[in-house]
Amino acid sequence: MAFNVSVIARGTSGHASQPLKDNPVVQPFRSSGENRKLFRTVHFTSIVRRYFEGLAPLEDDEIGKWIRSMDTPDRGEHAQRVISDASPLWNSMLRDTISPTVADRGIRE
Repeated sequence: MAFNVSVIARGTSGHASQPLKDNPVVQPFRSSGENRKLFRTVHFTSIVRRYFEGLAPLEDDEIGKWIRSMDTPDRGEHAQRVISDASPLWNSMLRDTISPTVADRGIRE
């Protein structure tokens, strides 16, 4: 038995270098839970660490507090989530990312 399925996904279009939470290309796959397992690990390279050290005093008190806490053992994981949620750019600086920009269908039924 064959049947056709139409999928409509809405969200913000963007660039592959900065994943967005409402990327319409990945919306149909969010229910699988697989994408939540990928790309969570934060990598503090020396350049990224220096960037955030220089940025912390320039940001408002709340964001500055979380930036300074990102590399601490007790609040680091939570601070990394706060900073990642605050900016797609910061999220993409902190970890390996992937952001599909095109979806295409097959040619066979």
